[in-house]
Amino acid sequence: MFFSGCLFQIENFRSRMGLFSGRDVCAHHVFIQLDGLEIIEVYQIDDLNKFDLASVRQIFPREGRPSCWFCIVIPTLHHGGKADPDMFLFLFRWHYSNLAFALMAHVLADHAAEGQYQRWISENILDRLGMEDTGFDITPPIRSQMADLGWYRPSGQMYSTAADLAKLAMVFLGTYHRRLLAPDTVKTMLTPLFKCSMEYFANKTGTPWEINEQLGYDVIRKDGDLHGYSATLSLNPKLHLSFFVLMAGPRPQGGDTVAQTYEYLIPAMEMAFREAEKSLIPPPSPGPYVGYYTYSNLTFYEIKAGPAGVLVMQQFGPHVEELIPEKYRTIKLHHLEDRVCQVVFGKEFPCVLHLGSASKSLETQNEQLFNFRPFDRKGLSPGFDAPGLNTSSVVRVLRKPVFYS
Repeated sequence: MFFSGCLFQIENFRSRMGLFSGRDVCAHHVFIQLDGLEIIEVYQIDDLNKFDLASVRQIFPREGRPSCWFCIVIPTLHHGGKADPDMFLFLFRWHYSNLAFALMAHVLADHAAEGQYQRWISENILDRLGMEDTGFDITPPIRSQMADLGWYRPSGQMYSTAADLAKLAMVFLGTYHRRLLAPDTVKTMLTPLFKCSMEYFANKTGTPWEINEQLGYDVIRKDGDLHGYSATLSLNPKLHLSFFVLMAGPRPQGGDTVAQTYEYLIPAMEMAFREAEKSLIPPPSPGPYVGYYTYSNLTFYEIKAGPAGVLVMQQFGPHVEELIPEKYRTIKLHHLEDRVCQVVFGKEFPCVLHLGSASKSLETQNEQLFNFRPFDRKGLSPGFDAPGLNTSSVVRVLRKPVFYS
């Protein structure tokens, strides 16, 4: 979606550091265009206040960013009887703009929420997530607890706290007890879309994140800076880990605080995963599952009953000893229901197994499901499928295969 034009008229421009009143700003002629098609919407809006106007400078692009948005802002300013084109008169292309998203929110709300953008956000997101310290109504008690950003403030017009942002992060990580987004939606939002050049400050970008690789993980971030203040929201989806920084003052020189923090957090979380003991449930009877299996006569498995009847699967066959370290050849199967079991690796998790020039992530296999087929006349399962691993038709063999060199 593209904004092709925005026109601002300002009746009384007070000073560069002063505040604007609501009646000082009149914004109209917001043109919405889709992928270069004909203009489909001309939207008039007159409720942009000092927060929106003060964020016009956020339209300036960062160095090296590709251009995705296009906006024209042509104001008429009167400052001491003279126009001040240096302040707001410009024509630019940009990749990301808070002001553009604020305008788009009002346009979408007119179609989907009867024009009540703030009410829709409050009822459908903030209230449902219990974000009690986040909102739009800046009362005197709330203002007394807020940082004073002067006129140069975000265009979202919303205040929040680190604790409430943590609730929002838990939604993206799938760890919050209140569901807001469908799993497929969350997965789409957290998936990187573009790989960036070396000149860009992030390895990859998404919607709307910047993603950097650190210690083998994608760290998803969104940073914001205003004069005298900075903030960072970051997620590590694979470890279900999030970290926030709301900081007074500029970012420290000589190092990235968030990246430095993850240098400690990620190893600590990995160690916690490795040392965590999981209580496994055996099937009602291990007999139907015990035996030998093969996948296309390429890989071979033996399933047997371990302590307390918990199923244990071990991989064997030609060259297994050369390719797979012994501690990675055995996994356990946690019984869920009916004939469905879940793969559980041991304490060495997460980890990546290097097979020659290729690599195989055991993390992608951990917690995957094995769907065993209905039992035959002998009461045995003839095989199983692993949909999450794109593996099907793993079949039972009558006896242990013998291999000849």
